[in-house]
Amino acid sequence: MLRAGRASGSALNKLNAAHAVIIQAESPIVSTALFGQKALGYMYNAVDIKPLGQNYCPNYRLPPEDPQAGQIGCRIKVVNQDTFACAEEMVKRHNFEQSQMLIARNQGNPEPDLHPVDNGVVCLNMANAHNKGGGFTSGSSAQEEALMHRSTLWATLDQAFYPWTDTEGVYSPYVAVYKKYNPGDPADPADAGSYTPLERAEAILNAKPPPTKANQIALPGPPLSEVAVISIAAISKPATTTAADGTEDYADPYVRDLMYLKVRQMLRIAALNGHRRLVLGALGCGAFRNPKQRVADIFLSVLQEPEFQGGWWKEITFACFDRDTSPASNPYIFGKVLGGQVV
Repeated sequence: MLRAGRASGSALNKLNAAHAVIIQAESPIVSTALFGQKALGYMYNAVDIKPLGQNYCPNYRLPPEDPQAGQIGCRIKVVNQDTFACAEEMVKRHNFEQSQMLIARNQGNPEPDLHPVDNGVVCLNMANAHNKGGGFTSGSSAQEEALMHRSTLWATLDQAFYPWTDTEGVYSPYVAVYKKYNPGDPADPADAGSYTPLERAEAILNAKPPPTKANQIALPGPPLSEVAVISIAAISKPATTTAADGTEDYADPYVRDLMYLKVRQMLRIAALNGHRRLVLGALGCGAFRNPKQRVADIFLSVLQEPEFQGGWWKEITFACFDRDTSPASNPYIFGKVLGGQVV
């Protein structure tokens, strides 16, 4: 389900602020029941991460249904969709692949052991470097806050991490999507809807004491979707220039170069940790007011650098959720720059 957003601002703010209190209490319980203590995120500094080594590249190729099937690389998709909604579809594909490999392995087929490590889906959290969750506790509803409302992400981010420097970010290896958003009545601005636990999460929360390895045991409901999350913060409201054609750019070359560094950082973290499916986004192009066209260009430029060529990923999708679909919107601009590109 897409994030909350149709109700009036005050109603939605009130719902989110109240639900943030619930998430702070629930998410550590659900996270521990699923993952134990290993879910806590850890800090990466971009200046310390070495470039990827091509010897470790899995050399993925375009799938048979692609017009250029067999070519090394993957074709970027841009969708007007919530991050976790996009990720949950990827998780299904990953889990199916892994189940087929397990069947083959159990039948004595050695081929699965020849495949590169595939640790599944990783999502970009467009984070706030100063406040854990951004405006989560006060009821805001941007992308980071939306991730918090539906998952155990809050429990993986240590308060001691904050504030981050411009070159730091957090990798959370184990995050579960355990809640859904139920829309309110669109005809009633006061009805902001509600958040409810998924069936298995509800069973976890009701158990006394909570179970362990809760995605692997018999409980009501299907297993919860598991993803990793990379939390990276863009520079907030950087100075920009506007060209004669209306295109914005960073006024300060340092800030522009810093964005290049941040994109390399997230891609290196993903590849080094064996994630083959990426859900990225329009980093900094919402409340932080970074220049959209330039950010999209930076993503494409970095993905086309030799370091990231050679087939590191099976899927790269930019989830750019926006009710505005005009030529000035994130879905339109990122789709125009990145959609269909093979990297």
